[in-house]
Amino acid sequence: MKVYLLLAVFLLLLAGFIYALTLAITAMRKAWKVRHEKGFWKAYNEICENNRKEIIAKAKADKERRKAELAKKLEKRTPPPKPDLRSSFTRWDEKEDEYDLDTGEVYGFEPKKYSSLKDWKSDLSGMWSGSIEVEFTYKAYGKPKERRKVNIRRVSGIGSGRIYLHGFCYLRQEERTFNIDSIMTKIYCKGKYYSVHTFLREQLGIAV
Repeated sequence: MKVYLLLAVFLLLLAGFIYALTLAITAMRKAWKVRHEKGFWKAYNEICENNRKEIIAKAKADKERRKAELAKKLEKRTPPPKPDLRSSFTRWDEKEDEYDLDTGEVYGFEPKKYSSLKDWKSDLSGMWSGSIEVEFTYKAYGKPKERRKVNIRRVSGIGSGRIYLHGFCYLRQEERTFNIDSIMTKIYCKGKYYSVHTFLREQLGIAV
């Protein structure tokens, strides 16, 4: 293996020597032709300098070409950015006392567009009503996580499959609506902790 490596290095050096010798001979021949105008050595030095500049320029051009080719390869390999689904969702500017649109607690973003809050509410279907106190950590869109204690009075669903808890929030001291997808922890109810779907099934009798 070492012999082959040494042979490869020798051949590479030999090729470099032959190339340099060829350039020198070519430069001397050109200088000899114009020796009467500039003198042989002056013409030879000018030709060598021009050759050096051409080699450097060619090396720079090759480097830029390789960089462009690499950039094209990386561009092909890079997957397209995932679309921001929120940009296609609708957020309503209507305000009603029982909802807080600024925190996203009403209905956040829906994958279906509605022209008004009334249209959205008309799409809701009741799933449960009563009164039960719970605690959970909630993450409203664009807001920090907060611990909420809520007296749930209604549960409703929508065609997209989302489920909402409606009730009195003790932290905000008003009626709020919570998207269960934004509940970050288990729900504490009657001394026990439940996952969201287990709570809906076991405490409210909602099959999910």
